[in-house]
Amino acid sequence: MNVERYLRLIAGAIVMATVSLGYWVSPYWLLFTGFVGLNLFQSAFTSWCPMMTFLRKLGVKDYIPKSARTVGGTMSIALLALVFLPALRAQDQTQHRGSAANQSHGMPGGHGPQDMKTIHSLLNAHQQVTRTVTKLSNGIQTLTESDDAQVRAMVRQHVAAMYQRLANKRPIRGWDPLFAELFKQADKIKMVMVDTAKGVSVTETSADPWVAKLLHAHAEAVSEFVKDGNAVMHKEHPLPNRDRTNP
Repeated sequence: MNVERYLRLIAGAIVMATVSLGYWVSPYWLLFTGFVGLNLFQSAFTSWCPMMTFLRKLGVKDYIPKSARTVGGTMSIALLALVFLPALRAQDQTQHRGSAANQSHGMPGGHGPQDMKTIHSLLNAHQQVTRTVTKLSNGIQTLTESDDAQVRAMVRQHVAAMYQRLANKRPIRGWDPLFAELFKQADKIKMVMVDTAKGVSVTETSADPWVAKLLHAHAEAVSEFVKDGNAVMHKEHPLPNRDRTNP
């Protein structure tokens, strides 16, 4: 391959990797995706790219014979197949295992991709959701409901999935300090769910004053999601002041 094709390969790989990391790990990875796009954009006008300079210093040629291009294209397709087919197969097997595990626990929504799909759907439909929060001395009691049957079902599915994540200590929004700390303290939280006519009532309590304070802060964060939807999806939530827990 020549410099230009190596550049496409590297840029494409970085874009795919950072978009995946931005979805599964932290949205801050998307800044790297934007940087790659910005660099490609400016190179169209300046004909300068740091990666191309680096590749030339490694001895990569600017042009290659036509016969080599055909071989290179075939090798690229084979390489992509070797990389992606095992990954797709592994993902399919994981989905089957996750589905079986969810059925054995009697708990819907335990699979990661489905969790995220439900969350995004609820954020899009946030105006159709009502939520009230009652702060208890040792936790919170929430009532989340909707007049729309489909949204109501998603609310119940999401709450059930979060119950399972909490029980298994499988964090969501691990890049968010508040959510990360809450999942670390999961074994100190007692969660009770009760379906209502239009949604679900949840009571979360803890004998640990610090964890109770985390539950208060978490309830406020979720209420903010219900109020503003996707606009606050990537907002970080700081930990509450721990010093005030035990004056």
